[in-house]
Amino acid sequence: MKDLWKGILIACLLVASSCPVMGEVTKLTINSDSSWKCINFENEGWTSEDYDDSWWESAKTGYGNVIEESWNIGYPTEIVPKIVFYRKSFEIDGSDILNGVLYTGLYDDGGNIELYVNDQRVGDVTAKTREPEQIDITSFLHPGTNVFAAKVSIVDNWGWALTSAIRYDKET
Repeated sequence: MKDLWKGILIACLLVASSCPVMGEVTKLTINSDSSWKCINFENEGWTSEDYDDSWWESAKTGYGNVIEESWNIGYPTEIVPKIVFYRKSFEIDGSDILNGVLYTGLYDDGGNIELYVNDQRVGDVTAKTREPEQIDITSFLHPGTNVFAAKVSIVDNWGWALTSAIRYDKET
């Protein structure tokens, strides 16, 4: 009987040690705020992770918000271009992306947003309602440096906002 229990214990240990162990699940939230960069003309490669946006201006935050916990952002000058390009780089210091969701919306009824994640176009948003649109971005994310980019055409300088929730397994 003792040998039977010993065999069962060894079998349980073998099964337990062969199962992958999940590390700490981390949630990363990215919101539209003044840390976003913007420019009023298109540059080649502006949607990619390795593009240098250090010379771009910081976006200006507005009052009110289309999406809770995110500021409406706009171009930082009084004269507002018809089309503005925005980007935000961020790091995922994890090994496995579990899921990523992006919410974005326009306050301006005449606007349009082209959204990119890591140089891939993930969707277009128009202001048909005042409700934010939800886009699954899980397959576009990867460990390391990532970038959100948006080509925004609006009439009102305070007309758009974005928030995202990304869950990943943090490297241990």
